[in-house]
Amino acid sequence: MKSLNKLLVISLLAIVLIFSGCIGGGDRKNQTFGSGLNVISFTALRQVDSAEQFDLDLVVQNIGDKDATNIQADLFQTSAITILNNRVQTESRLLPPDIEKGIEGEDTIFSWSLQAPTLTEDQTKSLQARITYDYTSTATSNLYIVSKAELDEKGAHAFPTYSTSSRGPVTLSIVEMPPFKVTSGQTNARVQVNLIIENTGFGRVVNNEVRDFAIVLKGEGTERDITNNCPDIVSGRIKLYGKEQERSIRCSLVLPFSETAVSYIVEAEMGYTYYIDTNPLAVRVKGGTGTSSTTVITYRQPASLQNEPIGDWWDDIVDICVDKWGLRDPYFIAAIVKKESWFDASAFNAGEKQAWEAYQSGQTTVKPWHEEYYGKGLMQITGPWIAGVPRPSTFEWQYNMPPEAIQTQAPVMTDAYNGRQNLDRGCWYMKALLNHYGNDQYKAATAYRFGWQGTDAGSFDPYDNNYVNDVFRYKSEYLQNVGYTENQFPSRP
Repeated sequence: MKSLNKLLVISLLAIVLIFSGCIGGGDRKNQTFGSGLNVISFTALRQVDSAEQFDLDLVVQNIGDKDATNIQADLFQTSAITILNNRVQTESRLLPPDIEKGIEGEDTIFSWSLQAPTLTEDQTKSLQARITYDYTSTATSNLYIVSKAELDEKGAHAFPTYSTSSRGPVTLSIVEMPPFKVTSGQTNARVQVNLIIENTGFGRVVNNEVRDFAIVLKGEGTERDITNNCPDIVSGRIKLYGKEQERSIRCSLVLPFSETAVSYIVEAEMGYTYYIDTNPLAVRVKGGTGTSSTTVITYRQPASLQNEPIGDWWDDIVDICVDKWGLRDPYFIAAIVKKESWFDASAFNAGEKQAWEAYQSGQTTVKPWHEEYYGKGLMQITGPWIAGVPRPSTFEWQYNMPPEAIQTQAPVMTDAYNGRQNLDRGCWYMKALLNHYGNDQYKAATAYRFGWQGTDAGSFDPYDNNYVNDVFRYKSEYLQNVGYTENQFPSRP
């Protein structure tokens, strides 16, 4: 599958992806990157039958910069839906990203087996999970003690200060301090260190309390624990206040001084237990006798006609592309997957990968339009607008995607080689193309391969090109194999 606006993208794509960026138009309460654990996806069938069994998956990833430990996922809201396995599931540890090595933070999947209640009338049920975990936040700053004479002579700029904070759901910061000035004859200086604790994530600190709070002062060849100089900290614990869970701390101490400027490093660390809730997930339960919805429309699984492993992914195609995205022709999607990857979830476009690696290694200065998002997985999704991780890029969206493609509706994807995630993103895009072309599968397939703008412009014959000829030969073979006709799954409206 190819993008559509290569020349425009190559000339315009000068975007810097900041790891600590946020989602939600600048509202820090909607921050995801740099906020500890993040909910990547929380998914199940949108509609099930009475008494039907189905699965619920929750994907969580560590996107802060500390280890997340003692992780628990509790499916606390089920609305009379029965949990068939453990309500509370655990993970011992998730490692953070390694930005220098380009390694993403670890993720994990919590899965629940569920059964819908027995109903005689349709009802909408709600599912919601809570993720609780232990995390650590740190901060570092420096301070100077300077004689008045030296400060007047050199100026404050000669004694630069800094303050850094780790990326976690609760931010610990040390207020930058100007040089502490000592008058002639003084042998010590009164110093005040100010710290701020603030919940900047999108969850809550359990019990409004942080623990294991410690502040260390380093300098003059010594290391000193100054936690006891902070009256608000009791036995390493401190309470947070208010809805925003914020707190300021003041630590006062006296430090020795001779005649020359003295520099100290201040390091602070605290631990806490944090929780985040998923957004409620609505599941429509159809009233009836509990028979599976697949008895209404039975999508018979085709046989492997050329040794392609279609059986490995048929249920997922029906589950994701048909039931979730409403693409009522799984044989068309199966034909696309067969053409793109031969049902190999680990497949990749070797030419596009080679082009990206050549650019990365400096062998060429021409940046491939697809960047690191070369064709991957079952549907060979390609380019930052379709295959972006965890969400599609919004840069020049209006030029690179059809108007029917809604970026905010794109499912989160953490791994293009994950078959279900690949199908989810690929079928989201295919739905947009089918909507764009009035359910004309020939035009949608042509646009999927060659780009929607070229298809719109008439640069390709959608009813006679090598790609669609192969796709619809595969589809026809599948339909014939299961005893269906083209009229039951029309390719053109």
